[in-house]
Amino acid sequence: MLKRILFMIIVLTIVFTVLACDIIKNADLTDKDIESMIDELKNSEVFSEDIEKIGDNSVAVIYSIAESAETSICYSGISGLKAEEISVFKAKTEEDAVSFCAYLEAYRDSRLKQFENYAPAEAPKLRDAIIKRSGLYVIYAVTDNSVKASQIIDSYPKK
Repeated sequence: MLKRILFMIIVLTIVFTVLACDIIKNADLTDKDIESMIDELKNSEVFSEDIEKIGDNSVAVIYSIAESAETSICYSGISGLKAEEISVFKAKTEEDAVSFCAYLEAYRDSRLKQFENYAPAEAPKLRDAIIKRSGLYVIYAVTDNSVKASQIIDSYPKK
């Protein structure tokens, strides 16, 4: 009986981890697609302030998964007072990509708690944070307009 319960707990953990992020269907993204997507997001007015690229050393401090990623590209608001950011991680394996989704869910929840006390007006952006996976890529976006940002992300790869 104990083995069955343990087995069910493991199965449910795996299911919830897999469901932790939206999967972009029929997408075979490339590094070029990711660059274009980020440029389009930056120029589409989904951010309430300009965002700038975060250096690799800072990315490793902010996101512990960055060390496990093959590549990571991260942008954040210039002022540091907004919750807005866009980060894309390319995992080495599908399993890593799934675990990145779970990590980013927890990261988002942690940031939400911080901003609810620090800057409550930013909290809704974190509640609407986008976490999507396409193969080895995991995309995390906190924007001023999550619907428009999600549409842009879902439009890749461009046909």
